[in-house]
Amino acid sequence: MKLILLSCILGLTVENLLAQDSICNSKYYPINYKVFEPKLLSIGVNEKTLPLPKNAYYSYWGTGEIILSNGEKLINKIIRYDGVTDNLLIRAEDSNEGTAIVKTQLKGFDIKLQKTNKYLHFILLNYKIPLSNNYELKYFQLLVSGNASLYASRKIERFDGEHSVELRNRYTYLIIKEDGSMVNFENYSKRYISNQFPNKKRILRQLFRKLNFQLNSEESLIKAIELYNVL
Repeated sequence: MKLILLSCILGLTVENLLAQDSICNSKYYPINYKVFEPKLLSIGVNEKTLPLPKNAYYSYWGTGEIILSNGEKLINKIIRYDGVTDNLLIRAEDSNEGTAIVKTQLKGFDIKLQKTNKYLHFILLNYKIPLSNNYELKYFQLLVSGNASLYASRKIERFDGEHSVELRNRYTYLIIKEDGSMVNFENYSKRYISNQFPNKKRILRQLFRKLNFQLNSEESLIKAIELYNVL
């Protein structure tokens, strides 16, 4: 009860962020969260800051649509994906601070790219941590939709070196097959990709050779999955 009451109190500080239904009535409990500056991330070492890595998802606020776990959609909200904490943030127009939305209340979100009319779609998946029996709720961006769907996790991680600290992008890719099975990987490999589809492995490898296909980037990975989907 105390937690619910606290959530309601916090909800009052983000009024007008959501639809007319109140946060408390809709069981939509945000947690308080102070957003770091778009281009700088505090690392807690003598108040130093580090620049976010190139193409960090995302260093800006954008217009978007939030999809709740009950299927309800909240449209035209100011949101941002925080790649450091893997949270969806929401804020009011007159605020510089955001609120991280509890993941269990969400299915996903769409966010508009700056200076375009393109929206990127993210879903929340119960992801099995490699080499572990544990799972975690994790945001994945949809890259390809079809018989085989391709998703990418956009994570920013901190690496402590001997003399320096660095922030790096870490992308994890996930293929969801027709039967619902999931395969995750981090490295690009034509052999690995073709092995995931035993019934089409031979023809995929033939096409890769015929097309002199180079699988060395996210763009080429997208093309490889699209190629499989038309076979």
